[in-house]
Amino acid sequence: MDSNALINTLKGAFMNLPKYRDANGNMVAPITIDFEQAFNGIPRFC
Repeated sequence: MDSNALINTLKGAFMNLPKYRDANGNMVAPITIDFEQAFNGIPRFC
């Protein structure tokens, strides 16, 4: 690693969740969120 090199990035986060085949052979995502949840979050589950 070059500790003197600067890397410009954007604010935010990225999470790679690949799709998989369920018991019926359908491709499904491990989680689903909508646009509002992506920007505002969801209530905590206690």
